[in-house]
Amino acid sequence: MGTGLQALALAAALAGALLVPGRLAAVEARELPRIAEVAEDFARNCQGCHRADGTGACRTVPRIRDFVGLFTRIPEGRDYLLRVPGVVWAMLDDARLARVLNWMLASYSPEQIAPGFTPFTSEEVRRARERPIANVLEVRSALIAELQRQGLLAPGDDGLVSAGCG
Repeated sequence: MGTGLQALALAAALAGALLVPGRLAAVEARELPRIAEVAEDFARNCQGCHRADGTGACRTVPRIRDFVGLFTRIPEGRDYLLRVPGVVWAMLDDARLARVLNWMLASYSPEQIAPGFTPFTSEEVRRARERPIANVLEVRSALIAELQRQGLLAPGDDGLVSAGCG
């Protein structure tokens, strides 16, 4: 059953449970997906744009699935990941944000992470938040060109064109 149908079925079950006294207890907790800690922080702060599956939004929000780890393979990429607007302005403290960044890389793009990658730290996040990227599209474009030049990213793939388009 597709996600939309599952949500509709759950809504119908909950609505029926609310109409019949005592039926709410019959809706089992296992029917409701539960997320906690770092995954919840990602869900509340990142997935609205990047989506729960990491595919992004067609031509507007970059995918992170099988992609974001590529930025760890070039020196400027690490700095970029720390300083993009969605990161520097996230409503999380520095330690929680560092955990989200590390979790996101490990969960969505483990095969692309540079060998020997050092996880982000709260201190690194704190320093990066002091200097957000003003010209994010220009910086990102240069990084994509470098990834392509090094053969790490296919020509024509910028993480946006195919993100959520099909």
